[in-house]
Amino acid sequence: MSFKTLLLVLFCIGNPASAAIISHYGYSYDSTTSITTGDGLQWLHWDVTAGMSIDQALATYSADGWHLAGNSQVVNIMQVFFPMYNWLPTLDENTRLGVFVSVADTDYYRHFGQIFGLTFNDGFSWTTALFGHDEDSDGYYRSVWGAYTDYEPVVAIEGDIQDYTRDYQASDVGIALVRSIPISEPASLSLMLLIGLFWPFKKR
Repeated sequence: MSFKTLLLVLFCIGNPASAAIISHYGYSYDSTTSITTGDGLQWLHWDVTAGMSIDQALATYSADGWHLAGNSQVVNIMQVFFPMYNWLPTLDENTRLGVFVSVADTDYYRHFGQIFGLTFNDGFSWTTALFGHDEDSDGYYRSVWGAYTDYEPVVAIEGDIQDYTRDYQASDVGIALVRSIPISEPASLSLMLLIGLFWPFKKR
């Protein structure tokens, strides 16, 4: 077996394929882990933290590297999933933008819900997640949300508002948690050991 073949075998062992992947616009959601991966980040599906406050979500998940999404990260996903609108002004945490998604573009909203999760879905599709870094130190946070109405979907990034504090919680509101893509330690260790064992033979 060649050196390259061994590396390929090890990579496949350390990165098993999932049979429950949904992908849109460069983002992939794995329903077995409730994690979405894209643009170098992982997002915890928003329905996982629905009903939690920001502090509760961080207390539960921060040990695994999760932290509250910032303005630029949320603006980026909105630019990707709804590119027909300019979301850049909402980099300012006190600026909001809400838009109707045309019927012709309804798939954009459907894909958005699949990738990031619906926090309410009972004949009326709705998703909301809190985010932000409270840059102006007023104690208030922001939300990103979407709703499927009887006519057209609506999506929005809100400015920080008084309702959304660190201890705010509602059953239909999740928390936007992100983290860098972690490297599988067992696979990485095995890969380094394999390279160390076979590198001398490769050089001959």
